[in-house]
Amino acid sequence: MCGRQSWHNGFSGNKKAPQESVFQQWEIGSFSQIARAKEGDMSGTFRRILEEFPEKLKVLEPLCWKIRDILFPYHEKGIIIGTPEGDPEQLYRPIIAAYDETISEL
Repeated sequence: MCGRQSWHNGFSGNKKAPQESVFQQWEIGSFSQIARAKEGDMSGTFRRILEEFPEKLKVLEPLCWKIRDILFPYHEKGIIIGTPEGDPEQLYRPIIAAYDETISEL
């Protein structure tokens, strides 16, 4: 949601947030409707989410792709939704590494 909230937190300069947002489908509806919207956006239309980021946050697009790939990896049958069983560190470590790598490149 940082992509949507960033418009109201000073990252947009004098530009206005998009009138219609992909994120609206992440907030309105039943749990299953919201889950379907998020699943679709993570698999097929992730680029549309990034297009809604204010210009100042465009530098973070590679980080967003990395985190998306960690949390929603692709399998031969499509995107994997759900938390893997086992040690939570299997998600935390790669996410922290992605942040560290991005920070070192800024």
